[in-house]
Amino acid sequence: MNEGQMIILAICAIAMSYRAYKIGIKAGIDTYVEYCKDLSKAHNGKVLIQFYGQDIHFLNPMTQKKLEDDNRP
Repeated sequence: MNEGQMIILAICAIAMSYRAYKIGIKAGIDTYVEYCKDLSKAHNGKVLIQFYGQDIHFLNPMTQKKLEDDNRP
């Protein structure tokens, strides 16, 4: 392969990687939004989210205690 082909290949690889990343982010966000909607139905439509470093905890709005749920995405 000559340099021109290598440059085109590199551009295509970067573009495909970026597109796959954006699709993954969108799918992940949509999954968490649906999870929060389902979780909040048991608490009058409200749920608290606590961000602690890389961890995300869902809290009961009345007791402020962490909700344990195995269905979390």
